[in-house]
Amino acid sequence: MLLTFFVVLCLLLCIISFSSTAFMYFLYRRAVLVAHLPGPPVKSRLFGHVPFIAKSIEKGHCREQYVFDCHLKYGEVLHVWLYHIPVVYTSNICAVRRLMNNPAHIKPRWVYFSLRSAIGQRFLGQGMLTNSDHSSWEKRHKSIRPGFQRRYLKCFLPTFNRIANKFVDRLLDIGKGGAPIAMKRMLEAFALEVIAGVAFDEHLDSINNPNHVLRKSLVDALHAVFQMMKSPFKTLLNWQVVNQTREHCKRVRNVGTDIIKRRLKQYSCENANSKDDILDFIIRSAADDPTVTMEDMVDEFVTVFVAGHDTTATVLSFALERIILRPAIWKKMFDEIEMVLQERDDVEFDDLANMEYIGCVFKEILRLYPPTGCSIRTLSEEMTIAGYKLSPGVDVAAPLFVMHRFPDHWEKPLEFNPDRFRYENNSDLQAFMPFALGPRICVGRHFAEMEFKVLFAKMLKRINFTLLEGQKNGVIAEALLFTPLSDINCTIQARV
Repeated sequence: MLLTFFVVLCLLLCIISFSSTAFMYFLYRRAVLVAHLPGPPVKSRLFGHVPFIAKSIEKGHCREQYVFDCHLKYGEVLHVWLYHIPVVYTSNICAVRRLMNNPAHIKPRWVYFSLRSAIGQRFLGQGMLTNSDHSSWEKRHKSIRPGFQRRYLKCFLPTFNRIANKFVDRLLDIGKGGAPIAMKRMLEAFALEVIAGVAFDEHLDSINNPNHVLRKSLVDALHAVFQMMKSPFKTLLNWQVVNQTREHCKRVRNVGTDIIKRRLKQYSCENANSKDDILDFIIRSAADDPTVTMEDMVDEFVTVFVAGHDTTATVLSFALERIILRPAIWKKMFDEIEMVLQERDDVEFDDLANMEYIGCVFKEILRLYPPTGCSIRTLSEEMTIAGYKLSPGVDVAAPLFVMHRFPDHWEKPLEFNPDRFRYENNSDLQAFMPFALGPRICVGRHFAEMEFKVLFAKMLKRINFTLLEGQKNGVIAEALLFTPLSDINCTIQARV
């Protein structure tokens, strides 16, 4: 008995010793790849610069502000350790464009690990956002991408108008008598109803019910995933949080499964017409490729739902907050709407191109508050950036937040100035890439712009907003995606 115990103990010690040695060798090999690059000093190869990023967050900054400060100090190429993984950040525009436009440089699997599977529960799976295999991603992307093109979205402009009208009516109803409205929450409900109605032909009525179970599950799931990415050890030790996270992700996927099955059942009936919405293209991807399963279709459903809800709600929230504080910009937008729509209430497709200034506001919001702080690729071949040679296997990040605010790229970069995107002023906007670049550029960019223009056209014509005092305006909250820290509490008044 004692001998058995001794043998087992020796085996365990050998396994621990071997694993520790292997991990230390792994860290050494990773360190060698970036040893010639500038960067802030690091105390621990296990936690890297994460403790410094956490301290920056405690001071009220977003996580990307630490990288921004490092760029100011160390230049356009530097490395930062995210836990045990070194990442090379570069704000060199030419290098970023070469990086993003080369499909051979793939998305690293570790970046989207928590989004693919939240603590063992499949969430986004191998959807367009998280799929690191370029060949399988390309097949799926080719089938689904047409659903996001303007010629198909044009057919759904009446749906955009209808939901935007419903949203404005709801605001005027609950804002009677000067009652304060938490606009951030309402805009999240609006974005959810739009993505459900336009992309999937589902009527959730989340505008009248901001606490809709799907919205709550979606928000809670994303928050839990962010906490997992931020503090993995702390999260894993809390079994209640683990179970809740798995349940939220499962509920969202179950809703997606039910919606897809309903649509398939409709198509099994005779004389069923194709809707040509995004869900249709997701289902067609399975018809075009027999290897695509129900789980794969649900992956795309959840990916579109998350991206279409969270990113759009964030852009709308930041835009409303910024514009209310700048009456001159609000007036320019209002005058443009009056000129474009005249006596009409609904936005027509040709009107969108004529909303030039509102388009500039949309771009300026994306410049200051891009949907994601950076985009990372793993090099498949050697690359030289600003004289530094980088070996294959190195993770290189394009820090969009940094590039959109870097003094070398913009005049008065922290100033909110939509006029910088006017046609006559935009001859040198190479650093502007809010939806990334290359073959993996965000397919939802036209969808987001259309939603933005239709909603603000409706609100500008019918509502005056007053932002309540005592809120931290313009501050970025620490979440999975950039979002305002304040609730954007407002009072409203109907425009006569």
